[in-house]
Amino acid sequence: MKGRGARRRKTRTVALVVNAVKRGARDAASEIARLVARRGARLIADPGTARLLGDTRISRDDRGIRAEADLAVSVGGDGTVLRAARIIAGSRIPLLGINLGGLGFLTASARAGARECVAAALAGRCRSEERMMLEVSLARGGREICSHAVLNDAVISKGAVSRLMALDAFVGEEYLVTYVSDGLIISSPTGSTAYSLSAGGALVNPDMDAIMLTPICPHMLTNRPMIVPGSKTVRVRISTRGRDAALTLDGQESRALLDGDEVAVSGGGTRLTLLASPRRTHYQLLREKLHWGGRSLHG
Repeated sequence: MKGRGARRRKTRTVALVVNAVKRGARDAASEIARLVARRGARLIADPGTARLLGDTRISRDDRGIRAEADLAVSVGGDGTVLRAARIIAGSRIPLLGINLGGLGFLTASARAGARECVAAALAGRCRSEERMMLEVSLARGGREICSHAVLNDAVISKGAVSRLMALDAFVGEEYLVTYVSDGLIISSPTGSTAYSLSAGGALVNPDMDAIMLTPICPHMLTNRPMIVPGSKTVRVRISTRGRDAALTLDGQESRALLDGDEVAVSGGGTRLTLLASPRRTHYQLLREKLHWGGRSLHG
């Protein structure tokens, strides 16, 4: 249930996903590993994290993590949360983020509070939030060539040559508009605080099911960001005009696009259970991370 701190069944296996290049990553991972062991749970990890900890016996691929874990913990920043979310996509494994980076919109705690936060997650005392993930597919010549679940966004963008591209956008079966622009950001409510925000998109409460369309530097200044129901499928037909273009998923995986390719994005049924601090609401997080002032003009 959204926003509740209801107790889950006892955590038996914890999957750890760590960004090894972050300062303090090894120490934070080792501390969490010791805490997990003291609480009587078993630790597994993605291959990179297993090497960081010097224990290849705990290494698991994505399928192994989804099959064995009761709880996933990411250590790094928002990018590490996104990577962990894609690993466990389609499962009901809750995800807890520990921040070693900058903004940390998706993380529940900074490094200083990691031990307390992980202990609360192991005991089932963290607040849980159900986040809509986007199901993204790429079709070429009428045949689907790949599909992925993403938490933040799918971005269609041009290559190095500074020339506009044409993107025919449809909502459901209805034609919406042809964007002549540098690209298009298709984001979830969770992704509304990421690239979409930088491009002028709206902030959307992550409790909502919605899809945001944010054009990147559109030729027509009247092409404004749009929000459509999450129950709809957004389709975009690409005209690259013979130039390089790409589809980027959560800023982490990229696919080259060809003229006539079609990208479909839907809210689907894929959900992520994200664990959050019980002491900080979404709006408090926005004020803190975006440095919004709280001072009244009248005092």
